[in-house]
Amino acid sequence: MLELTSLCSVLALKLNADEKNELYNYMIDNSSDEILTNMEKLMYISNVIPKSSVIGKFSYELDGITKEVNLNKNQTFRLTLSKEKLQRIKFSNVVGDIAVSSSIMTSPAALIKDENKLVGINRSYSFNGVTKNSFKQSDTIKVTLEPIFKANTPFGYYQITDIIPAGARFTHTPSRNDYIEEAYPLGSQKVVFWINYDKNYKKQKNEISYYLQAVSEGTYTIDNAMMKHEKSDIAGFSSRETMEIK
Repeated sequence: MLELTSLCSVLALKLNADEKNELYNYMIDNSSDEILTNMEKLMYISNVIPKSSVIGKFSYELDGITKEVNLNKNQTFRLTLSKEKLQRIKFSNVVGDIAVSSSIMTSPAALIKDENKLVGINRSYSFNGVTKNSFKQSDTIKVTLEPIFKANTPFGYYQITDIIPAGARFTHTPSRNDYIEEAYPLGSQKVVFWINYDKNYKKQKNEISYYLQAVSEGTYTIDNAMMKHEKSDIAGFSSRETMEIK
């Protein structure tokens, strides 16, 4: 229902219909973490709030160099900074109504903490049965993921997301079974599994494997694989690793 209201709100804005404000208010009051409405909010602001004729400007100083930035109406300016440079940057001579937003690029392992360490996951790479992290172009690489469950780990479905090295590509996964859903690529560098964990089923085999092909030469840092319970923040991560393709 909210998705339909969002579409109607955008259409009402474009047509300047009398219902535009009511539709927008309904959308804002009923938004959630699962359905984002940031784009619709920006469209409302840009279409309803009177256009400003004020030109914003400011100066910033970084590593002894001062630069001045001018912003005309809807213009934006973006800086990509390391943690160290963020602490050193200074702003001054701010003119006009200027809004600031920031985002941080980080691994999920830094954001999700399972203090009880109820689950974990090990990851390894192999070729012709030999575990290794150095491969040749065109090698078929077997990726093995081993979920770890403690005695008091909750039952239920766990999503396992693994990161594919930038120099390799996903090829296939063995046939699924009753407890491990077949993997599917998510975008170009992720692969996802669902595993149904039941500690009372003694014959359950939790080990997961899939295959990659080594494509591009280079040394690649591979981010953590993540396993997360579908209904809670219980999560576990593999270590970061390095893969070489020669």
